[in-house]
Amino acid sequence: MIKTGNYVHIAPGVELGEDVTIGDFTIIHSGVTIGDRTRIGTHCVIGEPCNVNMKTRVAANPWFKQFVMPAECVIGEDSIINSHATIQSHVRLGKRFVLGSYAMVRGHASVGDYTTLATRGLMQCAVKVGRNNHFSAGTIITSSMIVKDGCFTGGYVLFSENKYLIFDYARVKGPIIENYVRIGNLASIIGDVVVGEYSIIGGSAIITKDVPPRMVAVGINNYRRTVTDEEVQEYLQTVRHRAPQSQASDLQ
Repeated sequence: MIKTGNYVHIAPGVELGEDVTIGDFTIIHSGVTIGDRTRIGTHCVIGEPCNVNMKTRVAANPWFKQFVMPAECVIGEDSIINSHATIQSHVRLGKRFVLGSYAMVRGHASVGDYTTLATRGLMQCAVKVGRNNHFSAGTIITSSMIVKDGCFTGGYVLFSENKYLIFDYARVKGPIIENYVRIGNLASIIGDVVVGEYSIIGGSAIITKDVPPRMVAVGINNYRRTVTDEEVQEYLQTVRHRAPQSQASDLQ
């Protein structure tokens, strides 16, 4: 059964699963597939055409090739899209994805299962995100970056691919965030850096250089100490509670 509110527009070619709920004044463009039991709030726009020219980006920088997605918008089952959110075309979102109010996912983004982008978050075009990630309110996930599994950010974290502040895709490459990284409120990760697995980035830190695995980084590229085994296991336990049973057993 499909439940729709008032003044909902569903274009031809939309595929809706079972028990989908769609709020008032929402627009769903053609080419959208929505999984079972997904809830979409009021004033949302789903499958909005993406005007990003990926051919230009790939021609300038082959790094962008891995981000190119088909001209469709797929939302996995049991997802929640809150009010006033926008999802563009060329996007694939895993099951139980949560998108906060006034948040946006731009085109050519791939997101794994059980991931949250909270209120007023922005996921730029050309992004790969793994499973079991949580991006708190106001987080900006930049173009051409990769986030692996089990990461957590505090509020208003900024990821930026463009440390040169120029319009030159040949010199642009976003950060790579490895598994189970934690990043504090208002931190900035800038440029083509790699943040190693199990690392912790302190609040308001500015990172422009690679962070080794299991490192606590604070301030401006200041590596304070190594993350202990106890800290790693404590965090993994919280991720296990968040993950489904089938995935929790994979955590190391």
